[in-house]
Parts: sequence; C-alpha cells; structure tokens
Amino acid sequence: MTKIKRGFTLLEVMAAIVILSIGASAAFKLIGSSTRAIRRAEAVTVQANLARKVMADIETLYWQKKADDIVTDGDFGSDFPDYTFHVEIVEEVQDEVDGSLQDVTNPDLREVTVTVFWNAVDPPTEFTLTTFFVDFGNKNL
Repeated sequence: MTKIKRGFTLLEVMAAIVILSIGASAAFKLIGSSTRAIRRAEAVTVQANLARKVMADIETLYWQKKADDIVTDGDFGSDFPDYTFHVEIVEEVQDEVDGSLQDVTNPDLREVTVTVFWNAVDPPTEFTLTTFFVDFGNKNL
C-alpha cells in the first residue's frame, strides 16, 4: 500500500512566507516613494500658483504707481502655512550685448523675481518666477 502525501511541508510554508514578505516589503516601499513624489508634485503646483498670485499683486501695485507698498518678504497665512515668499526687484537690469553683460539704461524697466519656498522639507524647496515690467505710459520710451 502506498501513502498519498497531502498538504505542504513546513519548509515549503516557510519559503512561501519569506517570498510573500519580500514582495509585500517592496510594495510598501513603492507606495511610500510614490506618496512622497505626489506630495512634492502638489507642492510645486502650489508654489507656482502662489508665485503667480504674488506677481499679480506686485503688478497691480506697480501699475497703480504704488511700488512703495510692495511687500518683499512674507507668508501666505493659515491657508498655506508651510509656504513663504521673497521678492527681488532689480532696477538696473543687465542685458547681453555682443556676448558681454551691459547695464540697460532704461529707468522704466524693472526685473521682478518672486521666489516661493516650501518649508515642510529640509532643505526647503524653492520655485522662482521672473518677469519684466516696463512703464509704457512714460513719455521717455
């Protein structure tokens, strides 16, 4: 009479558990890295939109001839607590002429740079938006 083996041996069960745990560990790491990537992508999108908002506020003040009211450093309040901004306005703009940088002597030209920082990570990430303002209503142009 021959015996018919049924079921799994202890060694087969242990090997299956090891293989399953390796696969589960890899899946959890992948989920974690995907979550971090999604969070960073959302932060960059928020940074870009906040930079556009600050730039629009600056543009409004600039065209209303209230350039002295422009805030150069700040935050976005409780709506976006992890974000801050810095504004830099360059009045003596340089331009490349014949391969060398030269000062542009137009007094009505301003280079405006808005940098938004996401402070929830170390080091903070930054998004920079730069544009130029020219007062076309000035008779010197």
